[in-house]
Amino acid sequence: MAKSPFRFEMKRFFVDRAAVLKAVDRVLIRVYTRFGFMVMKEARDKVLKRARFKRNSEMTAEELERFERWRAMFKARATNRKPRRPETNAKPGEPPHIHDPEGGTRRSSSPLRKRIFFGIDTRARSLIVGPEKTRSGNTPEQLENENPFMSVAYNRRRSDLEMLLRA
Repeated sequence: MAKSPFRFEMKRFFVDRAAVLKAVDRVLIRVYTRFGFMVMKEARDKVLKRARFKRNSEMTAEELERFERWRAMFKARATNRKPRRPETNAKPGEPPHIHDPEGGTRRSSSPLRKRIFFGIDTRARSLIVGPEKTRSGNTPEQLENENPFMSVAYNRRRSDLEMLLRA
């Protein structure tokens, strides 16, 4: 059999699958990184709201007694710290509030706010955004069930994901 004078390299006519997947992964990681940061920031900002103080009518008998005792000690100059009313908890459906036992109003005073992160699982090609699990158990899960803030943050930034994927 005679050899053909034309030599075809069939590989030129096919797409290099590994190169395409690598390029897609690079784009996906960039999109996930941007979107994960946006959702993380939105969730952290949702937790930022400071709790308001309870009125006398909203306090339990024990809280009211403790507050009145503390107020009397302050008036008698037995303590330097001004009495503080207890703070309210977030109602179901609202994002959780910051409760600072020291009375500060710094943004970084919330332990929950500091523990919201995002991560990318490159094998599963997925993005995970949320609070890290604490030693005390399932506190973040309880917060999300009673006071959803991660799903609200995701829904607010969903249009940004569509825009990032189109670009």
